[in-house]
Amino acid sequence: MTRNLSDAPDQRDLIEEVARAAVETMAAEEIPLFREMADEYFAGRAPDVRPRRDEPLGFDLDLVVLTPFALAASTAAVQLLAKDAGAALGKASRDVIRRRFQGLRRRKHAPVSPQGLGGEQQSRTDMAARVKLVAYNHARNLGLADDKATLLADAIVGGLADHVEGL
Repeated sequence: MTRNLSDAPDQRDLIEEVARAAVETMAAEEIPLFREMADEYFAGRAPDVRPRRDEPLGFDLDLVVLTPFALAASTAAVQLLAKDAGAALGKASRDVIRRRFQGLRRRKHAPVSPQGLGGEQQSRTDMAARVKLVAYNHARNLGLADDKATLLADAIVGGLADHVEGL
């Protein structure tokens, strides 16, 4: 599971908020253990997320704890957004530097608009679809069933929409 947040510890809060919202929606019974599981996840000691057979009861039920999946998929989604923001900021910085340098050469150039800071802005739908796909694929790669991965990805997009402008 990808969770190298040493370069961006502030992402942990957002990841936890989004994952917690998804867990509250899909598996509220896990909320009392959420903090402990999140601490384990970010410490690199995430629990095994593979489905287990409930042997003692003899019912052959697949038991899946959703929280580790929610944390992992939320991490992937937040890191995607951070990467996109970094790329947009890098491009904006290059554009500003280029314009200032050219301005020193006494040329007139149009000012940088807020919309120009990210180059071509992606539509909300495109970004939401990319985030959903990343979250879904991450959950599926970890072994979460298709229907639950779809619901989890939707919940993550919904949770991020509350925190990220333009999503």
